[in-house]
Amino acid sequence: MKKPAVFMIAISDNPVSMYYAGATTDSWVRHGFEVQRWEAFTPKSLPFVKDLAFGIKKFGRGGPRDFTETEKAIWYSQYYLWKMVARKSNPAIIIEHDAYLHTAPDIQNWGDYEFVGFCESWTGRNITTAAAYWLTPNWAKKLLDGIEELFPKGKKRINMNVDAYIHTIMDNNPGKGVLKKGFSRQYQDAKLGTTIHHARKDN
Repeated sequence: MKKPAVFMIAISDNPVSMYYAGATTDSWVRHGFEVQRWEAFTPKSLPFVKDLAFGIKKFGRGGPRDFTETEKAIWYSQYYLWKMVARKSNPAIIIEHDAYLHTAPDIQNWGDYEFVGFCESWTGRNITTAAAYWLTPNWAKKLLDGIEELFPKGKKRINMNVDAYIHTIMDNNPGKGVLKKGFSRQYQDAKLGTTIHHARKDN
């Protein structure tokens, strides 16, 4: 089976993001994947996009509260990748800049699924759904259609982070999405921290 394209979400003008991207890219290349950088949305990008309507975040850490600007940007980074994959004819892998691949995924055995999330959190306790996942064009369309179904414009606003949203789509399509351990884990440098702010408004 031909290896799918890998799209890494990273922020080119952010030193922390570039450090993680540099530290993890080789782990994918060593396993025969070609990694393409996908420029992440940031709070500075938000004035130029109006596709998504955000309400009060009711699910996830620190809720209920307003979404931070970074959390909105994460949504847009994933959303536009789904739009791109939906136009393709082959599955793709989407990863965030800190997804380190330590074991080659057994993609040849994933034919019964349309979505496979396979990146463990840096603690290894759970799967971080949006950190690294394989998806088909059909599943990308489901993710896009689900936004309109769950959050119709003018009636209801997005109230969960993108990880929780992916889980919701999995619950609504039983048997088509799965989470697998043993392949990838988030890499974190304790001194650098992360690029994500969950608990406060971004400046």
